[in-house]
Amino acid sequence: MGIIQWVMKAALAAFFVFVAVFTYSVGEQRGATDTAAPASLSIMAPLKTDEIKTGLTSRVQNDLMGDFDQDLAALSERAPLDVLPFEIELARALTRNDAEAANAFADQALRRQPRSLAARLFGLSRAAQTGDYDRVIADYERVIELRAIDRNVLSDAIVGVFRGGGDWSALIEYLKSQPSTGRAILQRLMDEPVAVEDLESVIALYPQQQSRYLDRLIRDGATAQAFSAWQRFTGLADDALKSLPFNQQFEDLPAPPPFNWVISRERAEFQSRGGLYVTYLGTERPLMARQIISASPGDYILSTEALGRMPEEGGSLEWTLTCLGDNSRLAASQIELKTIGEQETFETTLTIPETNCDFQRLDLWGRSGAFPKTSRTEILSVSLDKFRE
Repeated sequence: MGIIQWVMKAALAAFFVFVAVFTYSVGEQRGATDTAAPASLSIMAPLKTDEIKTGLTSRVQNDLMGDFDQDLAALSERAPLDVLPFEIELARALTRNDAEAANAFADQALRRQPRSLAARLFGLSRAAQTGDYDRVIADYERVIELRAIDRNVLSDAIVGVFRGGGDWSALIEYLKSQPSTGRAILQRLMDEPVAVEDLESVIALYPQQQSRYLDRLIRDGATAQAFSAWQRFTGLADDALKSLPFNQQFEDLPAPPPFNWVISRERAEFQSRGGLYVTYLGTERPLMARQIISASPGDYILSTEALGRMPEEGGSLEWTLTCLGDNSRLAASQIELKTIGEQETFETTLTIPETNCDFQRLDLWGRSGAFPKTSRTEILSVSLDKFRE
């Protein structure tokens, strides 16, 4: 529940500063004031009302427990329908932990202004504390509609509510309706103790989060389950999965990582005609591309076709193949171009062991040079084929 309380505190403070913008327009405020004000008030009454409200919000921001009775009485006299006095009293009641008063002031605020951010947030918090999760979601949607608080903060808050309760079922059902914040919520759920079955029941509705879901399964040690899910997501025929690695020519395909390529966008990019264009400064060991594959035990040859410009001793590229099971290195294949703009082939042999190596990770790294210089390389293809003498 703590994050909801934090959001309420931050939102109430912001509300008192930006009340005219987030809750209702200045025109609406003045219209209500003009209608409700006694006839004896001068034509300067709206201006004086705004001055009182400005002073109140400034004072409340600095000292929530101060004496505001005189200003509140003046504001109520000039604008009896104004919601601000009730929002201030709501905040003061929360500060002194007076739940009964807070409920009363929130109800009064909503009667005067159904879009009251302070009252809506309080309702969300109250529903969270009582475990009324259907009401939590309903109030959450109303707060979203107000567009007064960053949606990322609210997504953190709603996940925090269900984390505190330990029951994710209502939130999972809500995600099935594909709300506007569904993607952000689901992204956060990947790091929560939500059952895989619950996540899988909604993941098909959010293709952008499928890669995160697969990463979650792999992180939990369910790599085989992740691979099966990836096959369902892609709907690829078996023939398309026989070649290792998948997408050997580096086409920009919609199939999600990590069983398709994930690349460092700062250093590599897919070419429109296929191929991976890599820029390397010749220093350190940055990761350029990665894919998880599933090769059966046996002897293989790793083959790469590449061309470009790679200054002598300026740095090169290197493939490594590693067992996921025990993180053991199976092979390293250096790509070091000797000519400019001419296609070259690089090959190395390796063996996939019988045990603890059902899945492997193929990585493309930068390999620093003695005299670092920028290289520009196009990896045309990479393949892992059974070795035949």
